[in-house]
Amino acid sequence: MKFIYKSNLRRERMPEWLKYITDYILEVFNSLSPAGSKFDFEMLEWAIKEDLKLLGKENVTVEPVTDEGKTVIFIKRSGHTLISIYFK
Repeated sequence: MKFIYKSNLRRERMPEWLKYITDYILEVFNSLSPAGSKFDFEMLEWAIKEDLKLLGKENVTVEPVTDEGKTVIFIKRSGHTLISIYFK
């Protein structure tokens, strides 16, 4: 089991900063053998927010949502969801 993402954007239309998050950040987190715990999601959310700050993406938000015991992290710009990250 690992963190995976879904996106409404085709890969070739993704901005480079979003490719960085989907490729590098998720690769690093998945290499740590996550269990999908609340802590794993909190750490992933924190890492994404920190990287967005470093990349100067103040207009991008990271929103964790838990429904029926399942958590998803939404990365949004201007209120539109760019990607959804979940544990599967």
